[in-house]
Amino acid sequence: MRTDAPGTATAKEYKLKGIGVSPGIAIGLAYIGDRGELPVSESRIDEPQIEHERARFAEAVSTSIKQLRKLKTRAMALPGSAADEIGSVLDAHLAMLANSRLIRGVNRRIGRSRINAERAIQLELDDIGETFSAMEDDYLAARIDDIRVVGARLIRNLLKKPYVAYSSLSGGAIILAEEVTPADTALMDPRRIGGFATEYGGREGHTAIMARALGLPAVLGIPGLLDHTRAEAPVIVDGTEGAVILDPAPETVRTYKARQQEVARERRLLNRLRRLPAVT
Repeated sequence: MRTDAPGTATAKEYKLKGIGVSPGIAIGLAYIGDRGELPVSESRIDEPQIEHERARFAEAVSTSIKQLRKLKTRAMALPGSAADEIGSVLDAHLAMLANSRLIRGVNRRIGRSRINAERAIQLELDDIGETFSAMEDDYLAARIDDIRVVGARLIRNLLKKPYVAYSSLSGGAIILAEEVTPADTALMDPRRIGGFATEYGGREGHTAIMARALGLPAVLGIPGLLDHTRAEAPVIVDGTEGAVILDPAPETVRTYKARQQEVARERRLLNRLRRLPAVT
């Protein structure tokens, strides 16, 4: 167990294990993403304020729709199957912002409970989550994650707290975050970002699918990841083995750079082979 805190003069190499969801090796400096959902308090409103609060919510819905459409336009420039993958996810998110259970439920709660829109979204998400978790179909039950992502976007727009622009990163930055959404991946340029690792997420989620489509090494499901790292610290993401190495020792970096070059050679070979006709 590591005893030296990251960032101290005596910091030592520290290895964390998670779920390798996208193979490959990334070596770079850590960029710390947003940590979790924004805190929301409950505010009571008087009856004359109900329509004003619903109007605030409607504006947040409209802003979210514009953001997702803009993301979809950007996503069309992504390589390979990534454009189709993120396009289908964003279409699903746009559908949730239409006359869905989430939207109808929030409007009802604002009027019935006389509470602010942000808190109404949280309560509605909790109710929907209970319904989905009771489903016997694991795939359908997991779709609550998509609904929560949409809800988080609505809350951010209500609070005027925009998402971090991953599109501005460069130099092979390694994103370390509590969670990375599929929409976040639409802003990740593989030529500028090396890979990413998160505290939450699994192998079959849309984020994992997007990471594979983009060819970005990724490790998800690492408990306490952000408790052990710091911005601009060197980090290695091994998406094949499902490992993240913080403050790697020089010999570890050399070993992983050699493996990185080996993976690159294998991919170049496979790219040449895929152009050959199939023969049985």
